[in-house]
Amino acid sequence: MKKIVLITGTGRREGLGFVSAKEFGKLGYHVIIAARKLEQVKPLASELCEMGYEAEGLRLDLLDEQSINAAADYINKEYGRLDVLVNNAAMLWNGSRGTIQEISNDELRKEVETNFIGTWIVTKAMHPLLKASGHGRVVNVSSGAGSFADPEYGLFHAAGSEWPVTLYGITKLAVNGFTIKAAKDFKKDNILVNAICPGVMATYTASGFSGRNPEISAKRGVVWAATLPDDGPTGGFFRDGKPLVW
Repeated sequence: MKKIVLITGTGRREGLGFVSAKEFGKLGYHVIIAARKLEQVKPLASELCEMGYEAEGLRLDLLDEQSINAAADYINKEYGRLDVLVNNAAMLWNGSRGTIQEISNDELRKEVETNFIGTWIVTKAMHPLLKASGHGRVVNVSSGAGSFADPEYGLFHAAGSEWPVTLYGITKLAVNGFTIKAAKDFKKDNILVNAICPGVMATYTASGFSGRNPEISAKRGVVWAATLPDDGPTGGFFRDGKPLVW
């Protein structure tokens, strides 16, 4: 029986979500990729199928609870379970680096509702399906920017330098806290919940930015956390499979 993985925020070919989808395909998973617009994921799902993987696309918008529930209902009807949930969807807008006074209240609400509240609601909706798996895994794609002490991106180091404390980082700080709560709440259901930092990746090829290859983050981060044994860690924060201080 194929394991089933749902990856949110998979609307770009260069993104971590799609790269992770290919890695899960190689492992024989049935891959469900999701994004805000169905037309974003349909061609990408077709590409995965052309590669020989079993894949399909769904619409799932973190700001649209109806779309989240519809996705959960569909997976329940078709498969009755979900083995892995990868909470990859998030927003990072240019103004995230602004000061408290520069960031509008609407922008504040939208980023918090997407990155934190949306992740919470998706996980809550998928929990019964992960429980039905008997060995569910939740992977929250976070960031070292949501850590206090991470030596590369942490809030402590940003506070003492010219690098700004971003709204994005604060939302990921909340996601890390949610990871601990979900790990405790879901432990009795044999569901492991962990957060991973993928590092700064070169996921926008047109920008010419020379970040790390997203395949590294997919293999060492997302897939690693998704394939942990039942006695593996839960409630942790990792980069490349190693605990990350936060």
